[in-house]
Amino acid sequence: MKKRLFALVAVSLIIVSPALALASDSSGSAAREQLKTKVAELKTARQNDKEEIRAQVLSNATKLSTNSIDRVVARYLKLISIVNKLPNLTADQKSSFQAQVQSQIAILNAKRNEIASSDTLTSAKAVIETAKAQVKASNKVVEQAMSNLRNVHLNNIVTRLNAAISKIDAKIADAKAAGEDTSVIDSMFVSAKADVASAVASISADNYSVARASIVSAKTKLIEILHSIDALNGSVNPTEEN
Repeated sequence: MKKRLFALVAVSLIIVSPALALASDSSGSAAREQLKTKVAELKTARQNDKEEIRAQVLSNATKLSTNSIDRVVARYLKLISIVNKLPNLTADQKSSFQAQVQSQIAILNAKRNEIASSDTLTSAKAVIETAKAQVKASNKVVEQAMSNLRNVHLNNIVTRLNAAISKIDAKIADAKAAGEDTSVIDSMFVSAKADVASAVASISADNYSVARASIVSAKTKLIEILHSIDALNGSVNPTEEN
């Protein structure tokens, strides 16, 4: 009886073992396929994340650079507006300055368009670097043009001041000929001419703050001298007020 039972068990194991092995192989294969699918999904997600990050970095870089160029261009346009309102410049002088600045604006806008159209970080970086160099070069051109124009503007004012000095000098001579005491006026006149000389020297040295201060001082003194001369004329000819 025991031998028969043992034989039945042995036969059962022989029959069942391949089935169990087959089931085990099938389950492992499915798990491996699931794992492969998951890994592929993770790789795809990671690649998508990288692409999204690259796109965001590219967008930020191009936006910062184009905005920077826009600010430079806006500053140039403001300079043109300021220059166009200056009263001591000729139309040709204003037009020449505007042409110089507009040429730099055109160059910078071309660089801006190159940056905006860049579709990869590598190309964007290369264009941004050249754009930075161009901004520096354009700034130098515009600064030099502005410096030249500032010199012209201030020298034009000095020319007008010298013309006023010549006229005032004649008025002082007339007052002296009329017997008026012009000692106070003479002292102020010497100081005013010294201010004009200081302005000329400061313009040549590109010291514009001192030049402007000297010009303002000279104008103030010359106006005061004119008022003083008018007062002297009033004392010489008191009937003129009647």
